[in-house]
Amino acid sequence: MIFSKPTLHVLKSYSLVFFKNILTKKNAVRYFFGVVVFIFFSCRATAQITLNFPVSRAVVQRNNANQANLNIAGRINIVADRIEARLVPRAEQVRLDTIVATAWQIVQSTPNGFFFGTISAKGGWYNLEVRAIKNNILVGNITTIERVGIGEVFVFVGHSNAQGGA
Repeated sequence: MIFSKPTLHVLKSYSLVFFKNILTKKNAVRYFFGVVVFIFFSCRATAQITLNFPVSRAVVQRNNANQANLNIAGRINIVADRIEARLVPRAEQVRLDTIVATAWQIVQSTPNGFFFGTISAKGGWYNLEVRAIKNNILVGNITTIERVGIGEVFVFVGHSNAQGGA
């Protein structure tokens, strides 16, 4: 599209007025406020509970009674009275009558940014669920780590020993 010189002059002056109005103090304050609000809400959308341990596919050594204490550690960025966790058997483990879900167990009371504690369970493969409670009400989302095992841990060291040869 080709414009004549008077039309281009009008478009040019209109665009200058438009950008001049955008760059006023009032609009700059609105823009700054909008950016601050956007950053605030985007930070609030991050995970409320972050687990550092255990990680997926971690296995904890059980004792002779087929029991183990599972250490749980992580961070929390919401206010809570306590952190609770439970182990839920994986679908392939449900058919075994010895593996049952644990009840919610308190990991730590009054967490302050970080939390650490233990829960106990029988041997098997589980999904770990961790939640935050304030005034006996769930706050935030339940965080899940899949495939956490309780069982035998073997360490193989050395070239010939690891092969099983004599």
